Amino acid sequence: MDYFKNYISEQISNSQFKNIPEYYQHRFIYAKDSLENISSNRNIDTPSYLNDLGVRKSNDPRISYLYYLEKGAINPVKLENFEEDIKNELSILAHFDAFILITGDFEGLYKITKKYIKKIEPNASYNLLIALGSLYAGVRDNYCINIFDHASQIANSQEDKVIAIHRKLAYIIKRLNDSSINIDQEFNIFSNELMKIDNKHNQQIYRALYNNLIALHYVHKKVDSNFIENTLIDAKLFIDGLLYKERSEADPSLLEQSKRYRGQINNNLAQIMIIKNRFGKANEILDENYEFMIQNAPDYSAESAYMLANSFYHLEDYQNTIRYSIIAREDFEKIGAITGRRNTDQLLISALYKNQELDEANNLYSQFKKESEWINENITG
Repeated sequence: MDYFKNYISEQISNSQFKNIPEYYQHRFIYAKDSLENISSNRNIDTPSYLNDLGVRKSNDPRISYLYYLEKGAINPVKLENFEEDIKNELSILAHFDAFILITGDFEGLYKITKKYIKKIEPNASYNLLIALGSLYAGVRDNYCINIFDHASQIANSQEDKVIAIHRKLAYIIKRLNDSSINIDQEFNIFSNELMKIDNKHNQQIYRALYNNLIALHYVHKKVDSNFIENTLIDAKLFIDGLLYKERSEADPSLLEQSKRYRGQINNNLAQIMIIKNRFGKANEILDENYEFMIQNAPDYSAESAYMLANSFYHLEDYQNTIRYSIIAREDFEKIGAITGRRNTDQLLISALYKNQELDEANNLYSQFKKESEWINENITG
């Protein structure tokens, strides 16, 4: 018996299912297909939380689950029953992915995997190891480093090996302050391995990721901002060199992903400009970036709209701050990116006050405060 697959089917058949937002319905439908081994397209509103390049833990799926559970639109997942699915090794990767997509319970899944890690890990596939490593990174268990090392050792391609190394380094930079780790040596390993990628166009994209990651490391080390700026500019040039090429030999899926990588690199570059009080330059970068994302990766344009709104705020252009905040807010809402929408709400509230639109500001602030209290009580409390 597959408890979780049955649970998903029951929720979809439930008369209350129509009362949850479209993005959450899509997640249940995607989870059902995945658990039934049916090929299904993965969209922006069905993110792979256990395959995040930045090895971050998102609270967004947990907020959705607990909120609609409280509203009676869905039934609770029984963790002990889900554990039986894992214990019986029922398509473990699909179960991990679907469980986080629906419940967002990183801690619950982590506690289960801790019991069975010695059974699961030795024979795990590369993709399962990446998911496991991302789960452990999300709850800040340093054993994720060992898991990512294991993934890099069994990778089927040089590209996969580089991705595993990237995740390990991202965790070390963002989550660890361990002087025993020779970070320069780790970056040398990363650099040497990415240079072994045979497809030079693929290699170029991974070089952009390398530069973006090393820039993040320099930010943490408070290295001269000019050096960080140049590192990010080089990262952007690596990708632009392919995107504006008449014919690229990069893997099509990787080339598509590189458009999103470019957006993130531009966001990071603009943040450096803001730190340097070069608000006009930041706005210029983000305006171009927003137009690029709208044309090339429109489903992923919410963050670029938010960043552009933020740059207008620094320029004290509150009308454009409001304009792009509203766009970002609507886009984040559609895809269930609750944290992004809440960050946008804070910016929008401030801009409305600055622009003397007091009724709108007060109304939105009241909603934001009420939601914050609920989140503090149910998620962070």
